Amino acid sequence: MPPSKLNVQSFSPQPIDRPVHFVSGPFANRTVRAELEELQKADLGRKCGNRDRRPLDPPPVVRLRLFETINEGTPQETENEITDVNSEAIAYGFICFVDLFPWPPPPVTESGSQSEQQQPPQAAARVPGPSSEMLPSLASLMTQLATGPTPRFVPGNVAGPSLAAAGPSRPPAQLGPVRGSIRPDDSSTVAYGLPPPRALLPMQPLQSQPPSGQHIAAIVDGVLIQEQANCTHAFVGATFVSASSFNYDGKPSLLFVFPDLACNMDGTFLLRYRAMNLFGAALETNSLPILAECWGGPVVLYPTKDFPGLAESTELTKFLSRFGVPVNIRQGERKKRPRRGEESKDKDNSGPSNCAP
Repeated sequence: MPPSKLNVQSFSPQPIDRPVHFVSGPFANRTVRAELEELQKADLGRKCGNRDRRPLDPPPVVRLRLFETINEGTPQETENEITDVNSEAIAYGFICFVDLFPWPPPPVTESGSQSEQQQPPQAAARVPGPSSEMLPSLASLMTQLATGPTPRFVPGNVAGPSLAAAGPSRPPAQLGPVRGSIRPDDSSTVAYGLPPPRALLPMQPLQSQPPSGQHIAAIVDGVLIQEQANCTHAFVGATFVSASSFNYDGKPSLLFVFPDLACNMDGTFLLRYRAMNLFGAALETNSLPILAECWGGPVVLYPTKDFPGLAESTELTKFLSRFGVPVNIRQGERKKRPRRGEESKDKDNSGPSNCAP
């Protein structure tokens, strides 16, 4: 179906949706901005079980657009769209992963955490073992790798025993944590081989993530969505796909198609798409950056007994099928099949009347 018209105000960290100075990959030594656009949103799906998995319908499709900055920093600075994307060299390395958020989001308590009654259900606990050990989703791992802060060395936040094992040249008396303010001529900074601090301020421990309840994912149609409401763990199937080049709408386009995406929860959800290049390191960050983001949906996940059936496949889905994308194709509407008990009742009601004359 056509993409939803959501009013989204994103709070994503840089350099998402901003120009990126690439130092490696297919766009090395070029300044490129990426943009994601949802071409086809999923309308509905059926809550899946362990054996019966039904993907979202129609399959979500996202387009990646690339814009190069020319004459950056000069009065002649312009931005031109990169249209020559029909080669595998351009598409190689681009991937898109998807996250799942309940809609509307669960209420948040005064402490900034979700209420226990409204928290997204977690996956069932399993006995630890080589085949049943639960692993985090790839989408969450990529988000942490791309947006996580680079570790820094802070003398006041380092435990002594871990440094003592590094070599005998550091006396144990200088390995404890630094308390209070640090003087510019303090001997502890010299022992660590670090320059003297600029300000006489107490050292504070680093925080790898924002405090709970303060990490906002986006504001969608005026409703605040927090990152902690993420329930991507409910996805079943491929939550990330690579880019493919198609001649769509009369011009070459990079498309991400999610043909095998199901969910083991019911309710209404929003999808968040994020794209990155596995070989494109950026000058702005010390890791592979997330280049673009967009929100799609809402999509309704029904319980099995309430599932209304599937409509005819869209023209875009049929187009992708002709080029070898493994999507399900239906030439007509597929309505919900009545259960056996309902069929027998209908037959009894449609039979001849046995009333006496």
